[in-house]
Amino acid sequence: GIWVNQQRWRGGANKLTSDQIERLNRLGFIWNTYDEEWRVGYENLKSFYQEFGNSDVPSKFVTSNGHNLGSWVVNLRSRKDSLPAEKVNMLEEIDFCWDINTKLWEAGYLRLIRFKEQWGHCNVSGDYEADAGYKLGSWVKIQRHNYKNIDASRIARLDSLGFIWNLKE
Repeated sequence: GIWVNQQRWRGGANKLTSDQIERLNRLGFIWNTYDEEWRVGYENLKSFYQEFGNSDVPSKFVTSNGHNLGSWVVNLRSRKDSLPAEKVNMLEEIDFCWDINTKLWEAGYLRLIRFKEQWGHCNVSGDYEADAGYKLGSWVKIQRHNYKNIDASRIARLDSLGFIWNLKE
């Protein structure tokens, strides 16, 4: 590791001969680990997108080639403001979601609206699953449980549907 780092430093400082650089390149030497990590992560994210039709990678997702894509994506979200515009654009081309929590909340909210349209109320049973196995009952429980931490605008949106916050009353 020390030797490899020295070669990276020496290459960047123009202290390697062209023959040494060529020999390292023939071995597939990685000069910039940040660029290589980005390339591998992005290629895996593109593959995920092609397979699943979205870029909503679960946080613990590991690819079949052993890449911890979930962690890579979580890290990206935390660094959006420091990423070069070119990389942000590349991610947005494959519908990368920067705020997954909002996206997930909105998905639950839309399913609750459909539930109310069908049944006339928002009193979803705890084990109820909506379309495609979506656990709407669990989503509703979470909203009730997290009432004190939910944004006021979300509370107002749920209230407007007639959402019941406390089933004991």
